Amino acid sequence: VDNQGLDVYFQPLMNLSDLTVHGFEALVRWIHPEKGVISAFHFIPLAEDAGLTPKIDRMVLQRTCAKVRDLNNTIFADRPAAAHVNLSPTSIRQNDFVKNLATDLAESGLNPEHLVLEITEGVMMQDVEQAASRLRAIKSLGVRLALDDFGTGYSSLSYLRSFPVDVVKIDKLFVDEIETDEGASALVQAILRLGLGLTFEVVAEGIETQEQMKSLLDLGCLYGQGYYLAHPLSSPDLAEFLEKVRQPS
Repeated sequence: VDNQGLDVYFQPLMNLSDLTVHGFEALVRWIHPEKGVISAFHFIPLAEDAGLTPKIDRMVLQRTCAKVRDLNNTIFADRPAAAHVNLSPTSIRQNDFVKNLATDLAESGLNPEHLVLEITEGVMMQDVEQAASRLRAIKSLGVRLALDDFGTGYSSLSYLRSFPVDVVKIDKLFVDEIETDEGASALVQAILRLGLGLTFEVVAEGIETQEQMKSLLDLGCLYGQGYYLAHPLSSPDLAEFLEKVRQPS
C-alpha cells in the first residue's frame, strides 16, 4: 500500500441483448515485482486483518471515479457508464466515510448517479439501524447502492425492503447451474420478477458460456458480467477492449 503497488482493473458489465457496455466493476490487484498480478482473493483477507481495507477501498474509489469520469466525458458521453466499486463492511462503518465519499466525488467530477457502491449482507448483519442510517446518508449524495452476491445469505428478502437498494447482483452460484438445475433457474426468474416489482436493476454475475447468457436472456435478464463477456482488464487492456466492442447508440 505504501509503495503504491496496487492497481485497479475493470471488468465490463454488459447489456446482454446487444453486447454494449453498461458499466465497469473495479477490482483491485497487487502488482507484485516477482509474482506478477495477484488477485484480491489472495491478499484482501490479510489487508482486513491489518486494518488496511478502508485505505485500499478509498484508493480504488478515487481511481475508479476518475477513470469512469474520463470515459463518460468521451466515448460514453451519449450513454454514461456506471462505475461499480465494492466496499468492505469496515469501510462503510468508518465515522468519516460519508464525508470522504462526498469529497472524493466532488474532486473526481463524476456524476454521483453514475457511481454504484456494491455491498454485501455483512454490512447490515451487525447493526441494522446503524447500517440503514449510513446507507441513507450515502444515498443522499445521489450515489446508487448494489447488493452483491444476492441469494446466498439468510435474510436477503428482508434487506430489500429495509434498505435503499438500486441494483441486485445474482450470485455466480445460480448462474453456474442455470442450465442444469431447475431450482437455480427458478430462483433467477424469481429475482428478476422481484426486480420488476421493486424497481431495482438486476445484474447476473459469473457468466462463463454462451449457453448461460442465452438462458439469462430467455428469462429476461438484461445485464451481466463474467469471463465469457470480458475478463478484468488493466487500463491499457481496457482501452484495447473498448476499441473493439460495439459502443452504445
